[in-house]
Amino acid sequence: MIAFLDSSTLVAGLWSGHTRHAKASRWLVKAKQGEIRALTSAHGIAETYAVLSGLPIAPRLHPTLVRQAIDDALTYVELAALTREDYARAIADAPDVGAIGGAVYDYLHIVVARQAACEAIITLNAKNFRRLCQGNPPRIVDAAE
Repeated sequence: MIAFLDSSTLVAGLWSGHTRHAKASRWLVKAKQGEIRALTSAHGIAETYAVLSGLPIAPRLHPTLVRQAIDDALTYVELAALTREDYARAIADAPDVGAIGGAVYDYLHIVVARQAACEAIITLNAKNFRRLCQGNPPRIVDAAE
């Protein structure tokens, strides 16, 4: 299976203190063991870094350790990116699919997953992704189930 891991799955999978770490990390394990082909988006990596390095916990996760964890994940999770034209098309389509505010970032994940022919998007925000996909592929899988 070709699976797209969104930033919510990466955050929970990489940070052992997350309440859904055990369930989300199994997707990273599957990718590392070659059971699935896993991809994420370039902006998903930035989101993952932003969340993990800015968590309101004491002590904070050191930014260097966050970067190292992401670097390690990128040895078994492929990185996909959008072109300038892809971004322009996605933003043009955003109002039609209801991607307003922060939901536009999830919609960009969907665009990347579709371009990469992913069979599923693995996320902790399944309800939002299902709304944005409007019943069209890829399949949305709740990482916590």
